[in-house]
Amino acid sequence: MKHITEKWMQKKFADLNILPDVAIDVGVNIVQYLYFYSTFVNTVIGFEPNKSCYELIKKSLNEKNISSNKIVIYPDALTNFNGTGIFYINLKDSCYSVGNYDQVKIHNDNGLFNELDWKTDTVSYKTLDSFKNQLQGRKLDILKIDTEFNDLDVIEGGHDVIQTHRPIIDLEHIPKDFKNVKSEFDFLFDLNYKKIETLVKENVLLVPGEML
Repeated sequence: MKHITEKWMQKKFADLNILPDVAIDVGVNIVQYLYFYSTFVNTVIGFEPNKSCYELIKKSLNEKNISSNKIVIYPDALTNFNGTGIFYINLKDSCYSVGNYDQVKIHNDNGLFNELDWKTDTVSYKTLDSFKNQLQGRKLDILKIDTEFNDLDVIEGGHDVIQTHRPIIDLEHIPKDFKNVKSEFDFLFDLNYKKIETLVKENVLLVPGEML
């Protein structure tokens, strides 16, 4: 069953009689999620630093003649700093990539790949907060993060945006042993975010308490 958490969000906004204004998809990978969000959100903003994926997404948007007012895509990686850095791309699947060598090692140690299956690229790293001026006059209602175990770094780089806009947050990959797990969850719980159980066990869905 596809789009389980997205359909939960769609129903939640409908139940509250709210038309979501902006959704941000960090780590787009495939364009289908952008299209699904666009069915019930005014504007969808995607971030995809993998150049192969980015070009495929742009091609799909152009072929479907999607307005830039509806779906916008940026070739940046979101994290907890601004600058440039190394990005690891899998040679067996050019649209599969991770943000640091620790993530490469996790995949290799799990037997999914080996050292020869990766190449590196240099990409632009930015924080979510660095885009806050582009949200002026808009309301960020949904923040979906799927960055292969970098999800909480994105949260760390977006404290101001999250405090201001209080979006529903869908985290896709949360390893229990990463150092910033407790601090970032404490940050969200202190803002009265509540963890919602979904049918997708890998996901962590966090919803502002006032929406429940």
